[in-house]
This record gives sequence, structure tokens and C-alpha cells, in this order.
Amino acid sequence: MRSRRLIGGGALVACLVAGPAVGCGSDAAPAADTAPSTSTTAPSSTTEATTTTTTAPPTTTTTAPPPPREVTLAFAGDLLPHLPIDRVAAADGRASGAAYDFAPMLAPLRPVLDDVDVAICHLEVPVAPEGTEPTGYPSFGAPGELVDAAAAAGYDGCSTASNHSLDRGRAGIEATLARLDAVGLGHVGTARSGEERLRPATYEVDGTTVAHLSYAYGFNGYRIPADAPWAANPIDVDRIHLDATAARQSGADVVVVSLHWGDEYRSQPSAYQRDVADRLLPWPDIDLVVGHHAHVVQ
Repeated sequence: MRSRRLIGGGALVACLVAGPAVGCGSDAAPAADTAPSTSTTAPSSTTEATTTTTTAPPTTTTTAPPPPREVTLAFAGDLLPHLPIDRVAAADGRASGAAYDFAPMLAPLRPVLDDVDVAICHLEVPVAPEGTEPTGYPSFGAPGELVDAAAAAGYDGCSTASNHSLDRGRAGIEATLARLDAVGLGHVGTARSGEERLRPATYEVDGTTVAHLSYAYGFNGYRIPADAPWAANPIDVDRIHLDATAARQSGADVVVVSLHWGDEYRSQPSAYQRDVADRLLPWPDIDLVVGHHAHVVQ
């Protein structure tokens, strides 16, 4: 039996993965129970012989199921630097010799992230394409060094579907995913091709496969390009069902869905969130739904 959870804000989660019970036996049909039979020779004048034959009942050997495997997961809220934060990173960069240095801001997370099996961030903003300056509200484009700092802090991957996914167009998506690839961080939620769109991020932990999916409620009025419908994932319950089932069929033991949703600075889930959650959590191939965007713990 799978226990399904809904969480919002930063969280640590432990998942137990129990393998199916295994029984050992022969391919041949088991022998039927045979009642004891007795054969007796009638007495004669000289000898009497008696023979008794008994068939033992069949025996069955069983093997105990393997013990559950525990996987610990950590999820963080939004990584979204406004321009004042970029200026602090630029000042730290002057001390370290980089254009921007976000590492001092994220370094305190390292002990927490090192203590879990899989650590996932939400990269809410795209990376500014090469040759362009970082930008802040309302259309963000972060310095690429933000991604470098996330990797240095101990994250294993990031969800990337958010209301800001299309702020810098397809060039921003490509710059973001290239930077994540360069530092070895998994990613899901935006894509450079239809093939990439169909692949969940996956993480292997001692024989357990964790698949990660990511979707957003909308894109601040920006439209997904007609010639690139795979560029960013909107929340579509039917589509999420299909993606989760495909992940399970590909071998995932745990399927996690990250959703960028809700009302900012509201600690209670909205009616929309509850409706989506009520349709996602009963799906047999979804084990955990993680929310971000509200900027507070819900």
C-alpha cells in the first residue's frame, strides 16, 4: 500500500519502499494428499506377511519479503533573486573573483542537504541568456552563478516549471538547462525538445529509483510558443496522470510531482490547489505532491 502526501514549502520527507512478497516453489503441480493404505496377505498355514505404505503430505517453503527501503528527500521553496540580491552576489563576487557569488547565501544549507538522499530545489527564474544582463521583477533573468551555488550547496536537481519560466523566452530556457547540465543538476519542468519534455528527472538511491515531475499554474501572460509546445509544463491533471504512469512503467519506485501553484503569502491552500490535489493524490502512480510559489509554508 502506498501512502500519498501533499506538502507545501520546504520539507524533509522519508519514503518507505516495500518490495512484493516472494514465494519459492516448483514448476510442477504439487502432489495430492494420499491417505495411508494397507495391503495384507491372507494367512496361510505356514506364514503371514503384512505391508504398509504411507505417502507423506507435501511441504511448502516460503521466503520472507525483503525489508522496506527508506529514502529521504528534501524540497526547498523558490530560488528567485531580485536585483538587490544580485547586487549582494556581485559584491561577494568581487571578493571571490567571480562576477556573482551566491555561494555564501546558500552555504548554510549544506549540512541539511548532505544529510538526505535526494535534495531538490525549485529554480523559479530562468538564467539570463549569454550576452544579456540579469533582470529582476517582473521578467526575471538570473546570473548563471545562482545555479552554480545551488550545486555547491548540495542540491541534486531542481524543478523549473514556474510562472517565470518564459520570462526570457526560449533562449532563457536553453540557458537555464545548459547551466544545470554543466554543474550536474537534474531538472524537469521546462525543455529544449519534445523528447526532453517526456523524460522525468530520475535519481537512484541504493536500488530505489525516484522520478520527479514539474508543472506550473501559468506563465504571467506569456504564451507557450506554438512551435515549441514542450517548452514549459502547465498544470494539466490528465497530462500529469499520463506522465506519472509513464514514469512508473519506466521503473520508478517513487514518483514525485512538484507544482508551482497557490496564492502568494497565503498559508492556507486555495480552492484551486485543493481541487487539483484531490484529483492527483488518488492516482496510483503518484506518491507525493510538493508545492511551491506561495513564499510561505502552507
